[in-house]
Amino acid sequence: MTITTGNEPKGLSGGTRMAKGFNPGGEKGKLHRAIGVPEGEKIPAKKLAAAEHSKNRGVRDMAIRAKTMKGWHHGAHAHHPPARR
Repeated sequence: MTITTGNEPKGLSGGTRMAKGFNPGGEKGKLHRAIGVPEGEKIPAKKLAAAEHSKNRGVRDMAIRAKTMKGWHHGAHAHHPPARR
């Protein structure tokens, strides 16, 4: 029998859960459309830096997220070794 104090948050079962349909990168192509870069092309560094300092908060947030995701490991070289036991 588990004794609880009643102070535990509801729904937390040891892991984090993401909402169904959650996409950490946001809507595909939205930043490209906002700053006028065709979707198939890379965003130039100068435009990305300018978007990071935009007065529009939505554009600024997307640009910061894009810069963050640029540092993630993508594709075939994204191997992560198995966790130690």
